[in-house]
Amino acid sequence: NKQYTVLVWHGNDEGMNERGGGYPTRHAANIWKSVSNMKQVAQIFTYPDSIILKDVDIYSSKINKQVVAATENTPLEYRKSELFAINSLPTPIGSKFESVPEILLDATSSGNIVRLSFDTECIYAYEVYRQDVTGSSLVYSNIGDGNTATVYDRPIGFGGKVEYTVICHLINNEEISSSTTKSLFIDNSLLYSSIA
Repeated sequence: NKQYTVLVWHGNDEGMNERGGGYPTRHAANIWKSVSNMKQVAQIFTYPDSIILKDVDIYSSKINKQVVAATENTPLEYRKSELFAINSLPTPIGSKFESVPEILLDATSSGNIVRLSFDTECIYAYEVYRQDVTGSSLVYSNIGDGNTATVYDRPIGFGGKVEYTVICHLINNEEISSSTTKSLFIDNSLLYSSIA
């Protein structure tokens, strides 16, 4: 019946310090879920035209601490359908599936050993390439796990420049990617790679 409006209100006469995402939000969500999931209610209640069902990007919403609309690149496992008033729909601004953030690569050397480190996220795949006197070589390839990846390498530098490039892309779409390159001066003659 389009004649009824349901409202969940939290508050008191002195005001509240609560902001979005706290107890009132969780409490209201439980009420909406119980109303939406009741088959008897669903049979007699039709949503008005001002209420629509929209997919939300639950990964980006959690990271950004605000509701982010799903996009065509949001994988199914990171989607959830929610009800919204048509005049307060979430936007895809802040979606982690539309662009890859800049990779902050830390590169240091001690003698002939290079240590690379960068933060990872579970929705991205990472590759590290080394360019030295022997050419270009893949020295690391992995899917992010939300931790810092650390790569140890022994390039052939002969007192010259060695470049490391980290390429990061969406697991389900390699076209959405970013990369960063760092150069180091190395003096060694052995080639050895290991991943830690």
